[in-house]
Amino acid sequence: MYSAYQKFEKLLHKVEKLFVTIPFFLIFVTVVEQVFQRYFNLPVADTSEISMISQAVFTFIGMGMLVYSEDHITIEVHKLIKNVRVLAVVETIMYLLLIAFSVLYIYLGADLMAFALRTGTATTQLRIPLALPYGAMLVGFACVIIHAVGKLMRLFVMRGDLESIFNKEADIEDMR
Repeated sequence: MYSAYQKFEKLLHKVEKLFVTIPFFLIFVTVVEQVFQRYFNLPVADTSEISMISQAVFTFIGMGMLVYSEDHITIEVHKLIKNVRVLAVVETIMYLLLIAFSVLYIYLGADLMAFALRTGTATTQLRIPLALPYGAMLVGFACVIIHAVGKLMRLFVMRGDLESIFNKEADIEDMR
């Protein structure tokens, strides 16, 4: 069961990469466009809203990626705590808190999303629906939960070989 979950997580991570790359590209393009627009005083609609919406999508979807790749703040914990059993307990608590935090934000964000969909709330200039960043928030926190559950499953399945989890070197090829 764990290997099937790992495959699902890997596929989800690839989808997350796509949904992080597109907003990142949009941020780059709109910022460059804004520089030219201001320098040449072009009569083009303000595109800063595209950058702001893209940044929200980039941030929220990127959270799940960080949990999957373990590039979040717990990296420092691995350097400080040398006992793998203590580290496993700390990680378990951390992932459980991460799940609780994510559930809370999904609960709060669902109201916000429902309001945005019901009222058609949008940005002022370009009328981009605010349901987009709110939806990204819900999806991002859902991805955090999925990946945190995967990490907890890994800790449970590999509880007899914790050394292999916490003492592995970073593989550059695996990061691609």
